[in-house]
Amino acid sequence: MHPTSTRRASGHSLLELTVVAAVVGVLASVAAVGFQQPSGQYLTLETDQLRRNLSHVQMLAISRSQRMKLSANGDHYAVQACESSACTAPVTLTDPATGRPFTVALQNGARITSAAPLYLDTLGRPASATGVVTSDPAVRFQLTLDGRTTQVDVAPLTGGLRATY
Repeated sequence: MHPTSTRRASGHSLLELTVVAAVVGVLASVAAVGFQQPSGQYLTLETDQLRRNLSHVQMLAISRSQRMKLSANGDHYAVQACESSACTAPVTLTDPATGRPFTVALQNGARITSAAPLYLDTLGRPASATGVVTSDPAVRFQLTLDGRTTQVDVAPLTGGLRATY
C-alpha cells in the first residue's frame, strides 16, 4: 500500500504560467503602441489632411469653373481663386464647407514646402499659365516633422494624388 499524502505540492501549473505569460505579452504590446513617437502620427494626419484638401480644391475648381492656386509657406498653406487665366491677382478663397478663408495652419510643428505653387484649371488638373502641366510630378508637397518626411505628389494631366509616407 502506498501511503496517501495530505501535503499538496506547492507552485503553479504549466497552464497557469502560460496564461500569465500571454496576458503579460498582450499588455506589453498595448503599452508599446502607446509609447510610440506621436510625431509620426501627427505627420500622417497632416499628410492625409493635405490630400483631402487638394481633392476638395480640385472639386471646387470644377464646380465653380474657376482656376485655383494652392501655395505652401512653412507652417501653413492657402487656397486662392484666380480671377484671370494668368492668376496675377488671386483672391483668398472662402471654403464653402466652413465659411472661413481656406487657409490651413499645420499643427505640432509640422512644416510644408513645395518648389512652386499648384495651379488648377477649371477641370481640376494641374495647370500653368500656358496650359496643362505634363511633368511628373506636376507639383510635390513635402511635409516634415522631427526629422521625418512625407510627400504628396500631384500627377500631371489627371491631377491624381499620391502620398508617400
